[in-house]
Amino acid sequence: MSKEDVFLQLVKEEQFFLAFDESDFDNLLRKTMTDRRVRNAFVFYVLTDKEYLNRFRLLANHSLHVKRLHSSLYQALWNVERDSLNQEEVRKMAKRLRTKYLTHPPAKLAPTERLPVREMEKFFVTLMNKVVNEQEINPERDRYREELLKKVDYTNLFVTPK
Repeated sequence: MSKEDVFLQLVKEEQFFLAFDESDFDNLLRKTMTDRRVRNAFVFYVLTDKEYLNRFRLLANHSLHVKRLHSSLYQALWNVERDSLNQEEVRKMAKRLRTKYLTHPPAKLAPTERLPVREMEKFFVTLMNKVVNEQEINPERDRYREELLKKVDYTNLFVTPK
């Protein structure tokens, strides 16, 4: 599985957990108005299904709330991509998702609406760091760690004062 697939699977699991096993697009969209954690997961959840993404794009033309979500998603991915403090893999994935799913920049956000963007950035970076770090764990690394632990003398771990 590619990192994108692993990320989208993690988003599905997270959305399922946060929305209490809810997976209906309309119900999730309603929950985004009151629950910020569901909102942060929902904007990435729409990327997991082509039908959801198309509905999200169509609704962005008619609903101010969805238009704000769309703009926040684009801005969050753009900010992650530009932040040099993020891992290179995370920045590449942000660019890939932004260019693959969000073809043009949506309307600009007012300064008061920047908080959701920061929260979406944090959500994305957290999940992507989990994906990147879990893929770095491999059997060879585990064997090396076990070998190091075998060499440790547990009787002399603590220094006793003389």
